[in-house]
Amino acid sequence: MEYFDQETGEKYIPYIIESTCGADRLTLMTICEALKKYEGKNNEERTVLELNPELAPYKMSVLPLIKKKHSEKALEIYKDLRNYLMCYYDDSNSIGKRYKKSDAYGTPYAITIDDETLEKNTVTVRDRDTMEQETISVNEINDFASHVLQKRR
Repeated sequence: MEYFDQETGEKYIPYIIESTCGADRLTLMTICEALKKYEGKNNEERTVLELNPELAPYKMSVLPLIKKKHSEKALEIYKDLRNYLMCYYDDSNSIGKRYKKSDAYGTPYAITIDDETLEKNTVTVRDRDTMEQETISVNEINDFASHVLQKRR
């Protein structure tokens, strides 16, 4: 792909800057820029789609810690939350694998329903980027979603 300019005697590799841009190119560019791989615990690779929350297809995931024990409350929270923002419910595999799947989807926050949800009416919210967890009241989930997602813009 080298080009030889006879007038100047130079060899160079030509490049093109395309001024046209379409949705497919913007999408590919955004995904390529946001897709990160990190080394996690026990040398496991962690794939994270670090999309801006405004661009993330899902804003939150709702994950019951134990399917048989927590799924009823988790489904109740999910059904309420999906009226306000794009979210999904997942009760397959272990909680660690569900967190990894949520990170790979680019979901900024994961809500975990556990024993404390049933006893104290609180949930654990996990941040995709920092992996920090925060406990909030079930009644505060909608406020959390609207304030925190706006704060990250």
